[in-house]
Amino acid sequence: MRRQALTILLDNDIFGIDVRVIQEVIKINEVRKIPDAPNFIEGLINLRGEIIPLIKIKRLLETDFFDLYKDKKVLVLNFGEGNKIGIVVDKVLRIVSYDDSEIKPLDTISISKMVDYIIGTIEKENQKISIIDIMPIFYSSNGTFLYKRFFVKNDLDVFVPKSLYYKIKEKLEKINFPFNELTKEGVIKYISKIANIRSMSIQDVIKDDSIFSSSHFSFKSERKCFFENKPDMYLIDEIFESLLSEKKNKTIKVWILGNPSGEDARSISIIFNSFKTMNCGIKIINSYSDYDALKYGINKKYPVSYLNNIPSNLWNEYFISNNGDFTLKKEIESVISFDFFKSNPKFNPVDIDIIYAPNFILKNFDKISILMNNFYKALNKNGKLITGLFENIEFFEKRLKKYYIKNRVVFVKE
Repeated sequence: MRRQALTILLDNDIFGIDVRVIQEVIKINEVRKIPDAPNFIEGLINLRGEIIPLIKIKRLLETDFFDLYKDKKVLVLNFGEGNKIGIVVDKVLRIVSYDDSEIKPLDTISISKMVDYIIGTIEKENQKISIIDIMPIFYSSNGTFLYKRFFVKNDLDVFVPKSLYYKIKEKLEKINFPFNELTKEGVIKYISKIANIRSMSIQDVIKDDSIFSSSHFSFKSERKCFFENKPDMYLIDEIFESLLSEKKNKTIKVWILGNPSGEDARSISIIFNSFKTMNCGIKIINSYSDYDALKYGINKKYPVSYLNNIPSNLWNEYFISNNGDFTLKKEIESVISFDFFKSNPKFNPVDIDIIYAPNFILKNFDKISILMNNFYKALNKNGKLITGLFENIEFFEKRLKKYYIKNRVVFVKE
């Protein structure tokens, strides 16, 4: 049977989608954000009076790479019966024709979860194209359109009995992560959410070691790669998008604490650079309490394994290769300064737009009062403090207000 597919680029791979489900291709214009939505939901778009949900398909499928593409397109998919959805893709390429007999078994693709939705591959002009079976991504096996469940707030549907708190505490003690008044509420919500999403019992979640091995539970100061904590980096990407529309011809200031070797600072600089804006600059201060650790981070060279979360076709945009190691290009590196910092009532940077300090407060809990005062003084009006996923500071710092950006909490100086 003769078919046609629209080819699209997602990271390093080319995919084909049956043209029969594609209504049209549009640019991303005004998007209505949805508070506390999962990070793969971009929001809602108005298409000639019709409200359509907009999904970032790479985030939905948890792609291996951090998404650095900004000049994107939207495919409006029409499944009939009024079921429409927009998906964000990196690039729209062309329409290809093929015969069923041309389809070969799948070899490999870089987006691991996409494997479940690939019919097979075809080859056109020496390019391998993976043909997507798009409907199962958005429909259940009984034919129910799935996107509506994305908008249901159900983080706490699974109750965690207090009788299990000691088991959670015991589990966290094994990985040296505190279960105290700063983290208890956040950890409980996280476990409840995992149980809900995966349809697991609380006991099974607690037994699953992999759930507690994420970077959210780490005190380590050095990362194993750039964009190691993707959820936090996507949050900063969202904040940058908002700030760039507000701070034209100004400099965005970011203060990072807890990663002296500089992977977080360099990741954030890459994110900013990916917007390719000429209207704003950026200044990133990377602070730590150990001079030697900071010296190690300055002008650091990285092995190729540190680039695992970045599509290889983008390496040349941000890195310089030298005898198998990689350094950052000047425009990425030059905006970062390394600075010694200990919580001190007499010192802090000023006019900061974003403070990124994952688990830094928890690590310095004995100095929380001084530290929170440092952060409050450093932030400008509407400046945002990003803590670790489980660090709930609202009982310790009343001057900063709790807000949600997508489904992540930030603390804002009003």
